[in-house]
Amino acid sequence: MIIENPDPNIFVIKDFISSAEAKMLVSLAVNATQEEWSKYNYTERHKNDEWEDRMLILDHCAGFDDTTNRIVSDTFDKIKKEIGKILNKDIYEYTGFKTIYRSSIGQEMKTHNDQGLGVRYKYGVVLYLNDDYEGGEIFYPHLGIEFKPEAYSLVLHPAHEAYRHGVKAVSSGTRYSMTSFLKLK
Repeated sequence: MIIENPDPNIFVIKDFISSAEAKMLVSLAVNATQEEWSKYNYTERHKNDEWEDRMLILDHCAGFDDTTNRIVSDTFDKIKKEIGKILNKDIYEYTGFKTIYRSSIGQEMKTHNDQGLGVRYKYGVVLYLNDDYEGGEIFYPHLGIEFKPEAYSLVLHPAHEAYRHGVKAVSSGTRYSMTSFLKLK
């Protein structure tokens, strides 16, 4: 695995999963029904939430079978192992990773910091399942950093305000990713 650092605290691990595994997960997302994409909506709590119909909870998806479950479980275990090596600490609990996120043409993610989930959250993790889209770059406005990770790459960044980040609008294609977060035990 090749690890790049666009900043001393941002890690990009290339080829974190195989092309075949990522394609199976993208296929699962592409073939999910609109109803499955609608299982997780913020509408009751927030007006015009940017994530409405953009999150596929895998446990609610008919196509989430033993094979894709194994891929997700093995990848999550690998995330814990490899990030443990990078951070050299065993003080974190890993959350999430059973959801696929999609961004279609014109969709973006507003700037935020992952510590907005709670003060115990210390790192955010994004796994990029594809890169056959235009736009969709992750950017860190406080750091002046912007890049588009290659498919199959994993990005690890701190959760606090200095690492506020967002995703630029997708201009063609569809961006698929998965996330996890590290919080103090």
